[in-house]
Amino acid sequence: MLTIVKELKKVMTEFFDNIEANISKIHLANGVDNQTVTKEIADAVTSNVTPLQTQLTDQQTQIGELQKAMQDIVTALTNGDTAAAQATATAAAGAGAASTGGTDSGAAGSTAS
Repeated sequence: MLTIVKELKKVMTEFFDNIEANISKIHLANGVDNQTVTKEIADAVTSNVTPLQTQLTDQQTQIGELQKAMQDIVTALTNGDTAAAQATATAAAGAGAASTGGTDSGAAGSTAS
């Protein structure tokens, strides 16, 4: 029984090795090798990640600007200067809308029935 299992293991190993070798031959015949596949994957990841990194950087800048505006609003309100607080809030809202192309979630203006 043990001999049969060993022989079966040997045959299956050769079978899988042959399949892998034939797949590799087909890939090489079509110009596909491990280096090509690795480069294509790396290029695809890079081309998709770079725009996302740019967007994240832009959003971090916007968040920093809004945090500064909030600090200025709080300072103005603490000093009793509601006009300056209102002006700062309006400017921050305008800058935020401009940097996002004028789009927002619409949540503030939505009305539920």
